Amino acid sequence: MPLTEMAGLLAAVAEDYPPTVLTALLADSLTKVIDLWADARRDGQTAIDIRDLDRGVTSEFAPAVRAWHTGDAFARPRLADTAWPEPIPR
Repeated sequence: MPLTEMAGLLAAVAEDYPPTVLTALLADSLTKVIDLWADARRDGQTAIDIRDLDRGVTSEFAPAVRAWHTGDAFARPRLADTAWPEPIPR
């Protein structure tokens, strides 16, 4: 399956769930991993920096984990279609 189709599928999955549901968080996180993968392939890279993968995953899950630990309400906007919170080096 082409990466663009996979990203479209994940976006559709994420849209079916509220942004705080684990399924939506997983879809958003996987979308970011696919973005990194696509960028690496396009640039002819043979590896992806693990720090970039960490940022892609933690940017989605860290707020949910913090809210779970503190018992605070968790309502945050989905990040898959916006800029990442930290710049990713190219």
